[in-house]
Amino acid sequence: MPTAPRVTTITSVQDIFDIIQTIINWLAATFFAVAVIFIFYAAYLYLTAAGDPEKLTKAKNQLIYSIIAIAIGLIAFSVTTIVSNFIR
Repeated sequence: MPTAPRVTTITSVQDIFDIIQTIINWLAATFFAVAVIFIFYAAYLYLTAAGDPEKLTKAKNQLIYSIIAIAIGLIAFSVTTIVSNFIR
């Protein structure tokens, strides 16, 4: 039997920070899941390139962009965590 959604009442500033942190965690998880999918896509491009230099370059660039995206995501998530801990 389904249960009713949990209602969160905001009674303090800490509750707002908790909601924002939950949203950030969901966005980060989604972002990293998509980044991993793009890494698999780059691997697929590489495996299907069959020695074609143009396709190999495309696969290599896709992998580099995916790694850069993960690095930027890690930095952004770290900054939000540091700022959140500093504010508390």
